[in-house]
Amino acid sequence: SNFIGWSGAVPISCGANLSCTITMDTAKNVTATFDLKPYNLGVVVTGSGSVKEPVGGGNINCPSDCSEPYPPNTSIALTASAIPDSGFIGWGGDAVSCGANLSCTITMDNNKSVTAKFLTANIKANGSDGPITIPYNTAAIVSWTSTNANSCSVSPGGWTGLSGSQTGNLISQTTYTLTCLGDNGSSLSDSVIVSVNQPPIVDAGGPYEVDEGNTINLSGADASGPEAGDSLIYDWSCTGGSLLDSSILNPDYTAPSVSSDTNYTCALLVDDGINPLVDDLATITVKDVTIPPTPSNWWDLFRALWKEKK
Repeated sequence: SNFIGWSGAVPISCGANLSCTITMDTAKNVTATFDLKPYNLGVVVTGSGSVKEPVGGGNINCPSDCSEPYPPNTSIALTASAIPDSGFIGWGGDAVSCGANLSCTITMDNNKSVTAKFLTANIKANGSDGPITIPYNTAAIVSWTSTNANSCSVSPGGWTGLSGSQTGNLISQTTYTLTCLGDNGSSLSDSVIVSVNQPPIVDAGGPYEVDEGNTINLSGADASGPEAGDSLIYDWSCTGGSLLDSSILNPDYTAPSVSSDTNYTCALLVDDGINPLVDDLATITVKDVTIPPTPSNWWDLFRALWKEKK
């Protein structure tokens, strides 16, 4: 208790002094006033969450305000609240009897210390809560953390540990889920989605056939981006002949002169700006169109060859 002060038949000078001198020149009544010394309530939060009193019910609002004095025998109602990616495990210290109930009432018959424990589980891909998108057949770094967990596992992958980091190449969308187990049968899960940008689908068409010196359009070529909004860049190259515009999907091809039917290869390379380059090959057969000698000119041809030989 704390001494408040004197009242009644006492000199004004006594005030709140612990000592007071009274002159007994008549019968006198004196009053000494005390109040009860408050008890302190301290709250500790482990993990991600908060402990508060109801609105208008005091000042505990932990983790910002975690210690307050209260008059003796006051009943203090506390409520534990979890945040996203966390869950309430239970009370400890002088509130252990409240178990895993979100609400707990403390009677201030002494100084009290209360612990509120929260289970947290958080998983990220490339440092993001997701969803994220990565190029086809490339890796994402999957990392996870936890608080107050006894065990954790990540699926798919079968990875375990209270925290960790793993990576692996992906060719399709994958959802990674972290599941952590804590005291009092508590469990908590968190997930992150990793989408995969699929590469373009490329077909150079063919096989093509063209007479030497003539031009054809490579109209059989086709390419498409499976992802919405894909913008494709084309690049053709051939082992022979020439292309009017190698940067379009269906260019014109002009065949070179040949002395016999000849096969050439043309490659269509496609870039979507995200994935590795994708290509496809087409065969172009250039036909020799030299006019063979006829019976009417065999004699002239023979004479010309004879003269050349002499």
